[in-house]
Amino acid sequence: EDACDCNGLTLDSCGICGGDNLADTGCGCFQPPPDICGECGGNGADCNNDGIDDICEDEFLLGSSTGDVNGDGILNVIDVVILANCVLAGTCESNCHSDLNGDGDYNVLDIITLVNCILGGNCGE
Repeated sequence: EDACDCNGLTLDSCGICGGDNLADTGCGCFQPPPDICGECGGNGADCNNDGIDDICEDEFLLGSSTGDVNGDGILNVIDVVILANCVLAGTCESNCHSDLNGDGDYNVLDIITLVNCILGGNCGE
């Protein structure tokens, strides 16, 4: 006798009686679907695997990564404090405006770049 009695219903690829195979997202049954890069278990931010979020690459090319970490349109000490806090705590979120040197990391180099930008008045140049 069959181990699964589906009462006449078909067993789908994920073992669900009468299922429609929708539980299989392409990454295996009951797993998260592929990311925007089409990878299972990927981070969906760096499709070309160069260590820099793809959206940030576009912003760097357009020259819009200014250091306005909090997005208020003003570059000041508040941006420096927010950036320093997230770098020290290791909690920086993917934010292109925080990765000032475009290396894909959030570290003291970004803080120094932002401070020099603000003090020198040469941000975005």
